[in-house]
Order: sequence, then C-alpha cells, then structure tokens
Amino acid sequence: VEKLAKMHHKGYHSGYHKVTRFPYINASEVNRFKAQTKKKCATLERLLNRENAMQLILRQHQAKVNHSFALSDVERQGAMESFQLQREQLAHSQNLVDTTMHILNVVLNNITFLDYGHMRQTSEVIHKVLAESAVTAEEILNRIDALESQQWSVAEAMKVKLGHAHSSVDDVVNFLLRNISHSVDQLESQLHGHEKQTFQREKVQQGAHLETVVRIVSGEEHWPHGNTSTDKRERKKKQGADKVVMLIDSKNNQYTLRRPTDTTFHYEDGTLINDFILVFIMAFVGGSLCSVVGLPTFFGYVITGVILSPTGMNKLENIVQVETISGFGVFFILFHLGLEFSLPRLMSVFNVSVFGGGGLMLVNIVSTAVAVSLDSDTQRAEGILIGLCVSLSSTTIVLKCLKTSESSTTHGSNLLGILIMQDVALGLMLALLPVLQAADGGMIEQLMRTLLGLLCMAVVAMGISRWILPRFMGSLEESMELYLLCAICVMMFMLKLTATLGLSMELGSFTAGLMISVHPKHTHPTLTITESVRDLFACVFFVTMGLHIYPSFLLSQVTGLLTLA
Repeated sequence: VEKLAKMHHKGYHSGYHKVTRFPYINASEVNRFKAQTKKKCATLERLLNRENAMQLILRQHQAKVNHSFALSDVERQGAMESFQLQREQLAHSQNLVDTTMHILNVVLNNITFLDYGHMRQTSEVIHKVLAESAVTAEEILNRIDALESQQWSVAEAMKVKLGHAHSSVDDVVNFLLRNISHSVDQLESQLHGHEKQTFQREKVQQGAHLETVVRIVSGEEHWPHGNTSTDKRERKKKQGADKVVMLIDSKNNQYTLRRPTDTTFHYEDGTLINDFILVFIMAFVGGSLCSVVGLPTFFGYVITGVILSPTGMNKLENIVQVETISGFGVFFILFHLGLEFSLPRLMSVFNVSVFGGGGLMLVNIVSTAVAVSLDSDTQRAEGILIGLCVSLSSTTIVLKCLKTSESSTTHGSNLLGILIMQDVALGLMLALLPVLQAADGGMIEQLMRTLLGLLCMAVVAMGISRWILPRFMGSLEESMELYLLCAICVMMFMLKLTATLGLSMELGSFTAGLMISVHPKHTHPTLTITESVRDLFACVFFVTMGLHIYPSFLLSQVTGLLTLA
C-alpha cells in the first residue's frame, strides 16, 4: 500500500507498458489497511496455536484410551478411529490455510493486464487445488458417517448386554429389531466401502480427473437438516422417495444418477418416466393426425420429436436415456425384416444386392469424394468419409415407407436386398474408419479382421439355428411369455456377438431374424408375438429422430437441400 501511495504521483514504467496515475490514497486508508492486516495475522496465529495444542491433546487422549483396560476391543478401536478422524480434520483445515496462501501467491505472481492466458492458467490451478481439497473433505465426511453408524450399533449392543433380561414379548421384539438394524448398518458399510474402492480403481485405471459439478436433488429443501442419526436416516428415506439426483458440469451437460452407493433403498428417475409419458401421448396424437390425412404414421412421430426437441417446446429432460432405449426400435424392425426375408429369398436377389447395390454405393462414394476433394481446403480422407455417408440410406425409414404388399414383389425384394447389402457394408465402413485417420498400411488388416468377424458370425448363427433353436422354441410353444423371451434373447445374443466382433449391431438383429425364418413353423408365431414390441420401440425411435431436426437450420439451407433433391 505504501508503494502504491508513492507510485501514484509519478506513474510507473514496466517494459513497454505504462500504468497511469492512481487515485489519491490518504494516510488514513493506509493505516486502516495496516490495522486490518495486523488483525488477520493475529487471528491466524491464535488459530494455529490452538490447532497445535489440540493435536497434542488428541495424541494424549489416544495414548490414554490405548492403555485403558475398562474398554472392550471394539470400543477402544472406535475411540481410536474417532480421535484419528479429528486429527485428520485439523490437519486438513491447516492444509486449507496453506492452500489459501498458495492460491493468493499464484494469483499475485500471475497478474498481467489483459493476458487472458495467465488468467485462465491461474483459475485452473485454483480449481484443481480446491477440487482435491473437496474430495478429501468428502472422504473424511463419509468415514465420520460410517463411524457414527458403527458406534450407534455398538452402544445399542451394550445396552442389550447390560440391560434387564428379556422376559416380555416387547423386549424380544426390540432385541430382534436392534439386531436387524445392526445388520443393515453393516451392510451399508460394506456397500459404501465397495463403491469407494470402485471409485479409486476407476480413477487410477481410466485416468479420471477432478471437475466441479452442481448437484441438484428434487425436494431437498423439505428434508430435515439436523445432524442426528434420525435426521440422517430421514434424509436417506427422502432421497430414495424423491428419486431425482442430477449433476451439471461447467459445460452445462446434465447427468442423472446411474448407480447409487446405498442399494438398500429403491430409487426411481421420475423425470424419465414423465418423458416417456409425454413421448407416447404426443406420438399418438401426431400419428393419428397423419393417419387421418393419409400420411404414414411415422411422419407424425418425427413431427412429435421436432415439437419436443430443445429447439421446440424443450420438454424432455433425459434425452440421452430416451435415445438409448429408442435404439431397440431399429433392432426390432430389422429383426422383423429378417423374419420376413427368408434365406432362399435373399439368395434369389444376391446378384442384384451385391453387384447392383455394391456398384451403386461405389459410384456414390467415388463421385462424392471427387466432388468434395475439388475444394483445396478439404483432404482426401474427408472426401471419402463424406462419400461413405452419402452412399448409405436408412433401412428403417425405407421399410416404413414401403407398403406391406410391396415387400413381396420383385422390386420390393431387390430394394430390401440392396438395403441389407448397405447394412453389411456399414460394418466394413466402421472398421475402416481408423484407416482414414492414419494411413499406416493397416487397411488390409482391418479388412481381414472384418471378414473374419463375418465368418465367425455366420458359423455361430448357422450352428444355433440348426441345432439349438428348434429344440428350445418347440418346447416353449405352450408358454407365450417364455416364447417371446426366447425370441428376444436370440436377437440380444446376436447383438452382443456382432458388437464383440466389431460388426454393426443392426446386422446382428437382421441375422437373428434369418436364424428363425429358416424354420417356417416358428416364423409366423414369432412375427405375431413380437410385432407390438417392435411398433412400441419404433415409435420412440422416430420421435428421437425428430429431436435432431432443426427447422430454422433447414429453412436457412433450403437452396442446398433442393439442389440435392
């Protein structure tokens, strides 16, 4: 402050920058700043002296408890852990003081006017230090909760041990309830310890980093705020009842609770249930209106998604979860396609599918890649990637546009064969994407790996379809519930198999349908029993398609869209 007062009269030169004259600072302000600084230093000195004295007292208490013969081993261990936690709290508080001085030193050493890089770097250092301190405080808090629960159980057990004989029915019931409560506390402690180990293991293996998030719990303002065991148990019950826990990071990404630490309570995500209620009701209204005017119902579903999207009414809270579940709509549609499209019928359009569909895709890829590569700013790999995208079409949308009577015609069979060829080629494209990023001569290796995956999938599918499916599905015809589960499990197994082999999961669902279609006896029952499930998930899928349609963007690019059309 004294330097500042001297500098304001004559200015200050540093390099090429000049600091203008500061406002006048009188002697009273300087003295007031000095008095405040002296008072803060005195307070800090007293607190640190008290902290050192308290550490000494706690060590003396630990030594006294450790040599006491009046306590049992469990009580002695609990007291020692309690003293140790208090010492760790004091040490953590002193570390916070050191951290605060370190942060202040970093800020003062990095003050450079209008240098946002230094400002950002300083904020990152502060954020990292405070985040690590918050994690340490959270660990201490969790240990305190576990120790408090354990000591409460020990105290109850001592009351039972030193109390009167259990002669009445009430005493026996209370004794049993206390034992059950003690067992539940032990279970919670074990679950919490397992989750803590999982957190530490994932942090080491996955290279996780600390980040500040905001935690929002629905209805938390109505919870009890006391620190007693009863208040904490009531908070846990409320937390299980309100069912909504959400985190928001610095980039405004929202996360919901996926797996709770305490699995003894029942949790529900009420917002996800409300999202599906809204999706189904709005989809029914939109599909009904399109059916009345003679349009396919899936147009109504897509319009529903546009209305519920973030650029529309913005009513969906769990977009990622809804989109994840909607993926089953694609799987069931292709599963039904495989059921209806038998293997002999597929072989009859083999030439058209492979040579016609493959040639058409090759022409689209080459022409698009060449056209895009004419731009000097676009690399060849980017042009090939855009060509791959242009060469594909949506099997799900084409199937919805294709009438049921047309699927059995010649042009319908050829069209379905070309679509299946594109689904097979999609697996090859996904496998070859890393080659476009780094041309290291690994294209042949990726291609051989994909072909080997297709061969393994074909062998497994043929084996299951020939020797396992007839026996299982034949024995489950009397129970439609188990029959439905069996058909779905066949599809799920092929989904997992193709994903493991590096192929597209859509190809696995179509193959599962083919596996059942080679047995005409089971084809029609499977189609009938899974049709409603397919329509339900397909509805959700088309709604989620509408979530990514932005009318304002489409209107701004109407010229380019008309040119492509």
